[in-house]
Amino acid sequence: MIIGVSIVAVDETPKKINALGVYTCTAVFSLFAYAWMYVVLEVITPGVVSLVEAWLTFFYFFLLVGLAFGFDKIQQSKDKNKMSQEEIHE
Repeated sequence: MIIGVSIVAVDETPKKINALGVYTCTAVFSLFAYAWMYVVLEVITPGVVSLVEAWLTFFYFFLLVGLAFGFDKIQQSKDKNKMSQEEIHE
């Protein structure tokens, strides 16, 4: 939902996602978050969040941030290498 709102909120011009790594990471984690909340609140301990579940949820946030940061750095490296290769061929 956050991704959809972000895309719609900009303006009416067509949009293109150049770096799919961070986008894909965010999309997968958003789906995982809904599934995780369902499992925690309805399957494992209905209606109650245990301390272990709370800590795991907290850990998943930092995992998302770390993976998104890593994907962004990989994309920056690819962009830098692409620019270097274009400069070499000129």
